[in-house]
Amino acid sequence: MIVALVAWVIISCRHDYITKGGDSGTASSCEACHTDYTLLKEVYTPDTAAPPGGCGGTAPHYEPYDRVYMGGDNYEAFKATSHYPLGCTYCHNGNDQSDDKATAHSGDFIRHPSMYAADKCGGCHPNIVADAATSLHHGTGQKRKKHW
Repeated sequence: MIVALVAWVIISCRHDYITKGGDSGTASSCEACHTDYTLLKEVYTPDTAAPPGGCGGTAPHYEPYDRVYMGGDNYEAFKATSHYPLGCTYCHNGNDQSDDKATAHSGDFIRHPSMYAADKCGGCHPNIVADAATSLHHGTGQKRKKHW
């Protein structure tokens, strides 16, 4: 019963906040900013170094605003998942009530929460986190899962 109540509060508050942010005409939430492609192009920070290559060679270049834009079919599909109601700050921390990029990404903001999978994902997905820790693609270098 308590879990259902907490889920209802998160979903209700999150929906209400997004609606208010969208109606106000300001980008005063993560979602309001990251769904506004024109705004992202105005406020992005250029890359300071080329992304590293991987097993398949050099990765294709994507502009910083293209990497963080939330839109299209994939975003609509994400909104239908159980992760969407949690809100951006559940995984990324930061400040979801600011229209200032520096303030929104301040404090304990996490650019790549998957690097903190044990803390950010482990509560709900302990088996996936445990398997990912020995994955070839986790962190730097190659890792193998022990089979003995």
